Amino acid sequence: MCLGIIVALMPFSYTKAVFMRGGLLAAAGVVLLLGAAGCGERAPTSPSARPPAGIPSDSASAVPAQTPAFSFTTFDGESYTSEDLKGRPVILNFWADYCPACAQFAPRLEEVYQKHKDEGLLVFGIGADGSEEALRKKADALGITYELAASTETVAAFAVRAIPMTFVIGADGETKSAILGARLPEQLEAEVEKIL
Repeated sequence: MCLGIIVALMPFSYTKAVFMRGGLLAAAGVVLLLGAAGCGERAPTSPSARPPAGIPSDSASAVPAQTPAFSFTTFDGESYTSEDLKGRPVILNFWADYCPACAQFAPRLEEVYQKHKDEGLLVFGIGADGSEEALRKKADALGITYELAASTETVAAFAVRAIPMTFVIGADGETKSAILGARLPEQLEAEVEKIL
């Protein structure tokens, strides 16, 4: 959909010149960069929000009606399940080492984690793609100290289709909000305040 919008907004003479002069690769690169910068639907930020028309309710843009059962083991060997985490406010952030928006969002998430970890907040960076080595290396470069894991089962349980995708889960085990893409620190803080 984004490609169609971007191309439709470009004057015909420009798009013809780009494609005729062998600039197909350059044009594709621009489209990919725009897509990576957040061209797409925004996630609702509250459980009462509804997905935009035409988006199925089970897409990554929707807060799940019920938090799915999940389990994962961190890179440090700690195992967690959705049942284990009940009673604690939790943030699950699905990301990848090659994702620019993930790299932008992770330090903001780290800041919120540092501010609220003494209040019991748990934050997990769940690798949606990539190797443990690549994820650890990127996390180190970004100064991430919250726990990391990789779990295709957890990615599937939350129906994650885009990254970064973040789920804010209350101590009652219910998902309070879903955040697609990077957010400003104050926006993230507002979501976290709902679960503390």
